[in-house]
Amino acid sequence: MKLYKYLSKSVSSKFLKDPWLRVTPRSGLNDPFEVSITESTTQSIGQLAIAHNNPLGSDFARELSKFMDGHGVISLTESPDNLLMWSHYAEDHQGIVIELDIDQLDPFQLFNVAHIATSSDAMFDKVNYRKKRPYDGSFLATSVQEIAKYYYLTKSDEWMYEKEWRYIIPFTSANRVYVDTKNEKGMALLRQKGIDSPKVENDIFDATLLFQGDSNQEFWWDVFRNSNENGFIFGIALAPRSLNKLILGLNTKIDTLKQSLQESDPRIFWSSYDQIFLNAVKAEKDPDRFEIFFNEYK
Repeated sequence: MKLYKYLSKSVSSKFLKDPWLRVTPRSGLNDPFEVSITESTTQSIGQLAIAHNNPLGSDFARELSKFMDGHGVISLTESPDNLLMWSHYAEDHQGIVIELDIDQLDPFQLFNVAHIATSSDAMFDKVNYRKKRPYDGSFLATSVQEIAKYYYLTKSDEWMYEKEWRYIIPFTSANRVYVDTKNEKGMALLRQKGIDSPKVENDIFDATLLFQGDSNQEFWWDVFRNSNENGFIFGIALAPRSLNKLILGLNTKIDTLKQSLQESDPRIFWSSYDQIFLNAVKAEKDPDRFEIFFNEYK
């Protein structure tokens, strides 16, 4: 199955050098209705959990919220040629779109990390679009993960044009953690870990080894939950074999991407020998319709 990721102009060059995608916490999603448990669901969970002696009892809703705060979203789409998404997510057609090859039997092969596939609570599925938000399944013997999956994969039908698929991934699977050192909250958190003068590149500190070497999961759960405010970014590297095609936008600055492609490893989209693009197409305007199409680009 082929799915696509839209990337802004500012992210495109960095991605081509080191292909990884952000695991976005629910607080960082652009729709405030997303992954937000409705009052009716919370009330039903509490009442039925107590009535039917659910092991979590009245704490079911709290455990559900904690589960959702510890997992993030990677969003992909079926559509590489949607004009609205090119405008919104690819910075007015200046960015790029990456075609990804997804193994439907094992979709977690997309990532260059071993333990996501064995995680019992990682998920991959298509988003459902609806007019109403509440969970309408049975609450009897329902697990936290089942209700969480519903809220992660349910969006307003206003977003139907996005044709979205989602990975729902525990933040503990991240193998990229970066900090914007201009963010004072982020710097305060680094100081808690004994890092007073972080070595930075373009104001960004690579905290990956710090994260991977620390057993204090509660600390990092809180950092991830609030990462939309503290300048931390959690991500997962992509397996090179999953990168299938590079799609250049109508307004992509080609020359700015060449250096990134030349420095990338492996060079999936660039031939060092011929000095040309590989596996690349470029968007073109349809002469009569409000549509774009793609031509091979060298």
